[in-house]
Amino acid sequence: MEKIKQFFSPPHFADEALSRRASLLSFIVNLHLVIALGVTFLYLGLSLQRLLFPLMALSSCLPALGVRVLLHRGKVKPAALIFMGLIATLMPTIAFMGNFSAATVPMTAFQLVTIVMAGLLLGGPGAFSFLIFTVAMDALMLYGEANGWYLVSFSSKLQETWIVQVITYTAVTVMLWLANRLIQESFARAQREDAERRRAEQAVRQLNAELEQRITERDALIRRLEAQNAELEQFAYAVSHDLKSPIITVQGFLGYVERDARSGNLERLNTDIARITEATKRMSQLLNELLELSRIGRPMNQPENVPFESIAGEAVGLLRGSLEARGVRVQIAGGLPTINGDRARLVEAVQNLVDNACKFMGDQPEPHIEIGQRGAQADADGKPILFVRDNGIGIDPQYQERIFGLFNKLDAQSEGTGVGLALVKRIVEVHGGKIWVESQLGQGATFCFTLPTPMTHSASGG
Repeated sequence: MEKIKQFFSPPHFADEALSRRASLLSFIVNLHLVIALGVTFLYLGLSLQRLLFPLMALSSCLPALGVRVLLHRGKVKPAALIFMGLIATLMPTIAFMGNFSAATVPMTAFQLVTIVMAGLLLGGPGAFSFLIFTVAMDALMLYGEANGWYLVSFSSKLQETWIVQVITYTAVTVMLWLANRLIQESFARAQREDAERRRAEQAVRQLNAELEQRITERDALIRRLEAQNAELEQFAYAVSHDLKSPIITVQGFLGYVERDARSGNLERLNTDIARITEATKRMSQLLNELLELSRIGRPMNQPENVPFESIAGEAVGLLRGSLEARGVRVQIAGGLPTINGDRARLVEAVQNLVDNACKFMGDQPEPHIEIGQRGAQADADGKPILFVRDNGIGIDPQYQERIFGLFNKLDAQSEGTGVGLALVKRIVEVHGGKIWVESQLGQGATFCFTLPTPMTHSASGG
């Protein structure tokens, strides 16, 4: 049942104009089938003597079904031509075989309908083609009537009838052609307006997307500026606090130097001078590291594609002396990804992480540092997750955020100025990555960080 319903339903095509003509032809063919079957049942039911009409009606159903088959195969124009040819010859054939005059009202009306259908299905050229065919057919039939080819009631006004039919048919055809032209122009204009509306909507959507992108960029810039302002405040506080300590030391021991010089106590004088020298060295180191931190973010070297294994190897090589002195074994995993960035800065970052791990080994009898990649994992942007892992004293979770701050040293007696991890964080973030630590007290620490590969660097428009 579903297949029968689908067979008598109008087909749909990508071309809207083709679909409209197919739907119209489908409707007309279905209407013809209904009329043909209705005429057949009517004549048979009334037991009328004329069997010509039901026979002709039934004989026209088979070609009409063939037209439906062509329709579903996408052959709309051939189907329309076949159907119009069937209809255009059906009525003249019935009139000839039934001895009807071509001048009768049913004949004239049917031919007018035929011309209109041709115009709707085949356009202006189709209407004019069937006009010529109808006029020629009427002329032939009227000529046959006049010369007794078949028996009809002869009328002396056959020529006038034909002239009136020609004028009527022509007028209808011209009006149909004009109407069809106007419809096509209106449809083309509607299509143009629809296309322009779609383009305008697309332009509006694109502008909205660009506006949203700019708003997102602005919000990101605001957050970055807020973070930088907070960092600047922390920096100013840290500088004022940590630089004040060696200055106070220098000022205090200058007084001791003066007193010891007057008293002639050379031993204490040398001790005072050593303390002053140590304080000035510490101040110089602080200033150098602050200067280095301030330079992060400015172009130092052109970004390049370099295997991370090479970066790690160079960083470990720079620390070879201190690592051997402490008996620390370093393992660099193989198959590490290629990184896109400033090679010198990246070596500096890994060097600081390894040096930091080396300093906080505690009394570990077998100190070990591992540099590698966390499996096939990557962050949301596709950057690989790299790590520097040690088996040292570890970090209490409550202090894990503080360690990346400027001058934040968990052990005041430890080596260094507290700038190293802040420097690493800045280098990683300048490269578009992020860094965090995973650790428990007494169980070692793993510093995880992400860096761009050539692929993620290109995808981000870098």
